[in-house]
Amino acid sequence: FSRFSEVEASQYLRSAGYTTSEVTAVIADFPEVSFQAHAELSAMDYYYGPDSPTREQVENYLQGRGFTQSQIDYAMARL
Repeated sequence: FSRFSEVEASQYLRSAGYTTSEVTAVIADFPEVSFQAHAELSAMDYYYGPDSPTREQVENYLQGRGFTQSQIDYAMARL
């Protein structure tokens, strides 16, 4: 799941035809640190992009993508 949040990964798998139980099983195989890393990379890509967003805008961006608050906190602490 290249830089997907759990929400985005679930949506992608469901659109690909996976059942709810299959999606749950796949997502469960990914540890929390994996999604934290995805949040961190997404935050860095957005923060250091051409638009120069504020930290608040980065947080809102991550929330909009479905990252959890703990994943967002992890990412923001590393900016």
